[in-house]
Amino acid sequence: MKKIIIAALTTITLASTASASCYRVGTFVSCSDGNTYNTIGNTTFGSNYNTGSTWWQSTNSYSTYGVDAGGNFWTEYH
Repeated sequence: MKKIIIAALTTITLASTASASCYRVGTFVSCSDGNTYNTIGNTTFGSNYNTGSTWWQSTNSYSTYGVDAGGNFWTEYH
């Protein structure tokens, strides 16, 4: 799922789903469901202002890794 989020963020310009619409300004994406995303280089930072949760993920040639909304570190090796 984390890889899907990065793929979706790279293609969103104006998008809408059944429950949220999103818009992009530069590297910043904001959605009507409270989720916001900002991608800097290979790292994406996310937050939800409704829940107060935050997360981030990054990728390199060997792995994708980050911290989920629960504060847990994770790694997936390619």
